[in-house]
Amino acid sequence: MQKLVVHRVGVVSLGKLVGVWAAVVGLVIGVISAVVTSVGVVSSNDYSVLTNLIVSIGIVLGWIVVYPMIMFLVGWLQGAIFAVIFNVVVSGSGGLNLEVEEGKLNVAKK
Repeated sequence: MQKLVVHRVGVVSLGKLVGVWAAVVGLVIGVISAVVTSVGVVSSNDYSVLTNLIVSIGIVLGWIVVYPMIMFLVGWLQGAIFAVIFNVVVSGSGGLNLEVEEGKLNVAKK
């Protein structure tokens, strides 16, 4: 085993990573919610066909487009805040020790 010490994590990099994962989760939740909500709207007998169509399009756009974008922003903020806190804690403690297998380590040089 080879030892690796992490002294710093990129704030923007971790923010993007967490943001993308949150957006993917938001997209899955959005698709499920859009289908369930659209079925509920269409199955009600209170609206005309045109009103059902317009409301369903609005619901789908809201859940499948807007919700993942909001989830990305929230995830990016969570990742960035975590990276800042991590960097402060790690700078005071001397780093985070990791063990990696020989030959499996690709370190990016600056």
